[in-house]
Amino acid sequence: ARLAANGLSYKEIAKRNGRSFHTVDHQLRSIRNKLNVSSHAKLVTLLRMVEVAMCFWLTSATTDFESDKSIKNAQIAHSFLSF
Repeated sequence: ARLAANGLSYKEIAKRNGRSFHTVDHQLRSIRNKLNVSSHAKLVTLLRMVEVAMCFWLTSATTDFESDKSIKNAQIAHSFLSF
């Protein structure tokens, strides 16, 4: 998903990861469905927003975490970007 957020096409993502175009299409469609996002463009926008939020969260985090919920949300966001 990070490659999609960086603007790579499905074909480029497939080639870079050694997967077929159809596999990449299926995986990104699955992510869109889980996030209730209707298009690739909206997915890219959402992933970029999550990445910016993650960077902000990581730079502003202290060793005294406010709650386990913020940590869990960060882990969920990171899991989508790790595809």
